[in-house]
Amino acid sequence: MLVAVCRALQWRSFPLYDDAFITLRYAENFAAGSGLVYNPGAAWEPVLGTTTPLYALALGLLGALGLPLESSALAFNALCDGVTGACVALALASRPLAAFASVLVFCALPHVARISAGGMEPPLFVALAASASLAASRARLATAGWLSALACTTRPEGVLLVAALAVTSVRSWRDARRMFAPVLIVGVASASILTAIYGSPIAQSVRAKAGRHGLGIDLARAASTLQQAFAPTRLLVALSWLTLWGIMRSALRAPGLRAFAVFAVAVPAAYIVSGAKTWGWYFYAPLTLACIGLGAGLDGLAEQLERSRASLAVRLCALWRNPQRVLPLTVVAAAAAASALALGFPDRITPRVYEPLRARLDELDLRGRGARVLASDIGALGFFSRAEVLDSEGLVWPPAREFPDQPAALAAHLPEYFMIVVNRARMSAFLAHPVHERYRPLARFNASGATDLHPQPQALIDGWAQDYILYERVEQ
Repeated sequence: MLVAVCRALQWRSFPLYDDAFITLRYAENFAAGSGLVYNPGAAWEPVLGTTTPLYALALGLLGALGLPLESSALAFNALCDGVTGACVALALASRPLAAFASVLVFCALPHVARISAGGMEPPLFVALAASASLAASRARLATAGWLSALACTTRPEGVLLVAALAVTSVRSWRDARRMFAPVLIVGVASASILTAIYGSPIAQSVRAKAGRHGLGIDLARAASTLQQAFAPTRLLVALSWLTLWGIMRSALRAPGLRAFAVFAVAVPAAYIVSGAKTWGWYFYAPLTLACIGLGAGLDGLAEQLERSRASLAVRLCALWRNPQRVLPLTVVAAAAAASALALGFPDRITPRVYEPLRARLDELDLRGRGARVLASDIGALGFFSRAEVLDSEGLVWPPAREFPDQPAALAAHLPEYFMIVVNRARMSAFLAHPVHERYRPLARFNASGATDLHPQPQALIDGWAQDYILYERVEQ
C-alpha cells in the first residue's frame, strides 16, 4: 500500500513515455474488438509491434470494461510495484531494517518512480520476477514456473528469469519438471498463437530495432549500460560500494531474492554482450535490485556499528531494529520524499506537449477525414489521432524497412501529415530533401516553450527530446 500511495504522488512529476501510447493503442483496438493491431484494416496488418503482449492484453481488458486506458496503466503499475515491495519485505522479513530501508529506497528513488509512471510494462515484469523468485525459495516451483512463463510474455528478457530460476532453484529432475512444465506450456501456446496471427513469435519492433541499430558487442556502451542499470546518479555512483555489498548480503542471506538478483544482473549483462540499443526503462529490474542493495547495505552498516559497542551506536541500532518504530518512520520518510518530488519537479511534458498535441489532432480530425500521418515518434500522435500511421522506424509499419531514411519514406508515400522530431540530424535530412517543399508547418510542441516553426538545424541539439513539429501536405 505504501508503494502504491507513493507512486500516485509521483505521477505529478513524470509523464507517460511516448512508447507507452503505442501499447495503449494496441490495447484500445483490442478493447474495441479489432484485435491486437495498431492500424486496424491496413493492408499490412496484423503486425505485432509491441514486445509486451501480456501487458497490452491486460490493459485491453481494462479498456473493454470502460476504464480510461491512461489512468488504468498508471494504477495497474502502482499495484504491480506494491506487489514487488511486498515480495521484497517478505524475502527480508528476518532483517527488518533491510526490508524497511529497501522498500523506502524503492518508493523514493526518482529513476524508479519515473519508469513506473511511464505507463509501460516494467512494473508488471518485475512484479512477476520478484514473485517467482520468492515462490521458488519456498519450494513452490510450479508457481515459479507459471510466473516466469508469464514474464516471458511481458518482456523478451523473461527468458533470463527462467535461466536464473533454473540455476538457483532446480536441484533434481523432479524440480526441473515442476519448474519447466508451465514454461513449456505457456511458451508453446504463446508462440503458436503469435505465429498463427502474425507469422512469427518475434515482435516486428524487435526486428526493426535490430535492423536500425545493429547488434554486437559495443564496449563503449558497456559502462553507460551499467550506470543506467545500477547507479544512474552521482550519489548512487558514490554509494555503489554500499549497493554492491548489500546485493551480496541479500543474495546470500535472503533465499527469496537469489533468483531475482541473478536475473537482475543478467539483464544488463545480456545487453552489454548483444550490443543492442537500450532505453532507461529496460533496467527496471536492476534498479530494483539496487534499491534492495542499498537497503541491505544500510542494514549491514547498522550491524557493524552495533558490533563496535559504542554507546551511541548501540542506541541508534536498537532504535532502527525495532519494527514498531521503523515502520512509521519508513512511511513518513517515503511519503515525504514522494511529496517533495511531486511538488518540486512537476511534469512539463503533459501540459506543454501531450495536451496541445491532443487538442490540435482533435481539431484536425485525421481519422474522420481518412488522413495518414508519417512520424518516428508514433506513440502519442497515434493514440490521440487514431489515424493511419506510417511509422518511419518500422516498429508497426514493416514497409519502412524499404527506405534508407525518413525523408525517402515521406517522398514515396506523401501522407497528408508528417510529424518530425526536432533535432539537428532529422531537420537537416528533411530540409536537404526536395520533399520538404511539399509540406508546411502547422504547430510545434515541446516542453521548453519554443515556437519557431522554421528552426535552423545548426542551432538544434544533436540528441533526442520531445520536441515536435507537425506538418501538413501542400496540395499542388
